[in-house]
Formats: sequence, structure tokens, C-alpha cells
Amino acid sequence: MHEQLARRNAVIAIRVSSDKQFQEGDSPEAQREQLKRLAASLNASIKKTFIFAESGAKADQPMQAAIDYCREPSNNIQLFLIKSIDRFTRGGADFYGPLKKQLDEIGVSLIDNYGIISQQRVNTLEHLGVKYNWSEYSPSQKTEYLEAERAKDELRDPHSDGRC
Repeated sequence: MHEQLARRNAVIAIRVSSDKQFQEGDSPEAQREQLKRLAASLNASIKKTFIFAESGAKADQPMQAAIDYCREPSNNIQLFLIKSIDRFTRGGADFYGPLKKQLDEIGVSLIDNYGIISQQRVNTLEHLGVKYNWSEYSPSQKTEYLEAERAKDELRDPHSDGRC
């Protein structure tokens, strides 16, 4: 028998960077539908939806507003749902790492629709019955950082569609 998943509260964060994206393809509505299905699969209640229509490649990251919302204890948020890392930021690993760390510090799990970001944590000293901040890590962190860098590199590719 399957265990019932505990109901958790989520925000969904949607970002587009161009008028063309706003209208078609990776539109906010398309992202919203994908994230609603993801929330349902996680037995999550969507408490707030953020839609950002701006570049994720600039110093002031659009997602910071959604992270700040999660930081407020009265909002009681456990999950931060995104379509993909390139919709979270286009600033590469230098921006992705600090944004994700803010969520980790407040106990909010970042989950992408494609499953790149793993929630698994490994303690390399578990066999000794001890844990330190340096002995625990996420096996998907390298992949997440590579994906963030790929998203940043896509901005410079003259053959890409230029999505920011």
C-alpha cells in the first residue's frame, strides 16, 4: 500500500523574458499548467503564484521576491516549484547557488518539473553515526550547477532563440 504524502504548501514561480514567450511556447499559462500538475503529484497546495516577465540574467534576480515571500514564517511554505533551472535564473551557478541556498536555509525545497534537482541528501559519515555540515551533500548539486551554467551559456549562443 502506498503511503499518503503529507500535504505541503507551495509557491510556483514562473518566468518569461520576452513578449514572444509571454504569448506562446514557454508562456506563463503553459508553465502554470505544468507546475499545477507537479504540485498535484506532490500533494502540494499552491498558496501563491509568482509570474515574472523579465530577464533572469541580470544582477537583481526576479526570483528573489518569491524567495522573500517564502522567508516569512506566516506564509508556511515548504516547496518552491519551477519549470526548470533556466526559468529560475539565467545567471549561471554564481546566481543559482546563493538563491537555492536561501531556500535551503529556511527549509524550503526547490523542485523543478524535469527532476534535475534531487531532494536526496547523503551523509558520508552516516556509518559512524555523526553528521557535520561538510559531511552532508546533495548528489545532484553538480548537475544543477552545470544546468545553470548551460542556461547562462545559451544567452551567448547566436544560434539559440535568445531566451533570457
